[in-house]
Amino acid sequence: MENKSLILLEFNEVSFNYVERYVQQGKLKNFKKFIEECGISKTHSEEKYENLEPWIQWVTVHTGKNYSEHNIFRLGDKRDLNNVWDELDKNNVSSCLISPMNAFNPNLKNSIFIPDPWVDTFSSKGFFIKALHKSVSSMVNDNAKGRFKIKDLILFLAAIIRFTNFRRYRKLFFLFFTSFNKPWRKAILLDLILSNVFLSIYDKKKYPFGIIFLNAAAHIQHHYFYCSKVYDGNQNNPSWYCSKEYDPLFEVYKLYDEILEDFFENYKESRIILATGLSQEPTHKSEFYWRLKNHKNFLKELGISFSKVEPRMSRDFLVSFDDELTCLNAEKKLNSLELRNSNFFEVDNRGKSLFVTLSYNKNICKSDALSNIEKTITHPIFKRVSLVALKNGHHNEMGYYLDNCNKKTEGNFELKDIFKNIVTHFS
Repeated sequence: MENKSLILLEFNEVSFNYVERYVQQGKLKNFKKFIEECGISKTHSEEKYENLEPWIQWVTVHTGKNYSEHNIFRLGDKRDLNNVWDELDKNNVSSCLISPMNAFNPNLKNSIFIPDPWVDTFSSKGFFIKALHKSVSSMVNDNAKGRFKIKDLILFLAAIIRFTNFRRYRKLFFLFFTSFNKPWRKAILLDLILSNVFLSIYDKKKYPFGIIFLNAAAHIQHHYFYCSKVYDGNQNNPSWYCSKEYDPLFEVYKLYDEILEDFFENYKESRIILATGLSQEPTHKSEFYWRLKNHKNFLKELGISFSKVEPRMSRDFLVSFDDELTCLNAEKKLNSLELRNSNFFEVDNRGKSLFVTLSYNKNICKSDALSNIEKTITHPIFKRVSLVALKNGHHNEMGYYLDNCNKKTEGNFELKDIFKNIVTHFS
């Protein structure tokens, strides 16, 4: 007998303790159904907080190896690893892979792959698939600048028309036009588009295995936890940041609830696994997240020679060099920069490249200037950065797992065992 198809819904970092608070208010009916029928299991992964990053945890899910085994620490790190889709391909099981985090194109003949917006890799063939990937990647990384390239918008629109059912246009355009003064809706819009892409592609060829990675909830929890109507802490975001009449957390959970309904209705005979990788909890105090507006110009102004600079998620960027000495000199210069006696960057030297995080987490004023320890460099900074968000949430190593083949199963297991659950399903 042929195995059921299996779809892995990667709802990155969704905190089910908050989902359940909304459920108790009579909301999120599809989450309620999933929880009541299948129960919630909990996953655990890394104990050290610095190893609790989605680009680490999702590699664990995809490879069946924990961090100490796969050694992927940064977004964009590449190793020769056997992913679950590689394992399935050995048994002629094809995959539909929509934005799996921190994954490179496996170049499998009968599978389709669209990368996440942050990793420098290529998508599967096809004009609209390539247009979607190129435009989304560029727009996500240009988001902090507050503007998009016209070419990217045209490609983006073309891909939306190709992959989106006509009846969903109204919601897409609502999210798009309201996102200019409600910025959290940009992330919600992207997840809605990715779910539409998955449904369109998956339905066309009926792949045995599918993955869709959605990140809006993780982004919104990080930056709008205090705005939730079910948040019971004592922190508040300023009114200019988000009006009290809005609840961004409920908005994204509601979208995910609607996505669940789509999958329940369209794939009644499929095995559906929902995993979060890890989760979040509200911070005790908000922090500022800043991002450079133009990474290349900033480095040139500092007199740093480089061969390539690649923006990553949020505050991070990767700088490549022609030789190790130039890289070392750049590391020293970046590490010497301070603002109000606090380091401005965290720098990880990989030999010929630097993985840099803008780690300064306090407010930046118009008169502020960076200086080095010797005070021989002063560099105005206010106009060179943009506020990404205020940090409201931080990572928790607990993840959540729901599986419609496990009726009322609850427990606690290692995150890496999801790999085994998928592979044995097709054995």
